[in-house]
Amino acid sequence: SEAILAVKDNDPQEIKEFCDIINGLIGDNISICTIPGHDANKPDSGIRELARALVHMGRGRLDATSALKRVKTIKKLSYGGDRFEETHLKSIECVQPGLVRGKLVLLLDDITTYHTTPLEAAAIAYEANVKHLVFYHLNPSPRNDIMANIFTRGVADVFDEWTLSDDGTMVVLPVDSEEIQISNLN
Repeated sequence: SEAILAVKDNDPQEIKEFCDIINGLIGDNISICTIPGHDANKPDSGIRELARALVHMGRGRLDATSALKRVKTIKKLSYGGDRFEETHLKSIECVQPGLVRGKLVLLLDDITTYHTTPLEAAAIAYEANVKHLVFYHLNPSPRNDIMANIFTRGVADVFDEWTLSDDGTMVVLPVDSEEIQISNLN
């Protein structure tokens, strides 16, 4: 999360590091777009600079950072702002649809907080009849057993088969099998 915050602050070194990572994962001939920040009066951000840099690193990449515009300032999400989809749909407009319509689009956002709580995820998994739930890509990840227990409080009451992953957790889904193999590389 510190690296994402540095990108938000327009840190050129962090932007370059993210560019190097993301560039190797995406192809050419795509539009690169960003979710606008919470402030309608501040359109530029580090994530937009990251997107623009990625455009220049590939062939046929289109800068679509101006396609979406925040037309109404909302409370910053990290300060308890409303995360409902409707809030964002009412405060963001596609002002240049030609940049994204009919194109393959990479949409970048600079989120550093959770969207769904572990308990909400367990309830959704239960309702969807999921076989095994894996909590991964946690930011920040629980640093010790006490924090892990607090993070997953109540999950076992809602859903039986779940794993709290960490760096090195490996999930294998063998071909032609319903087996789920979970191990740790460390």
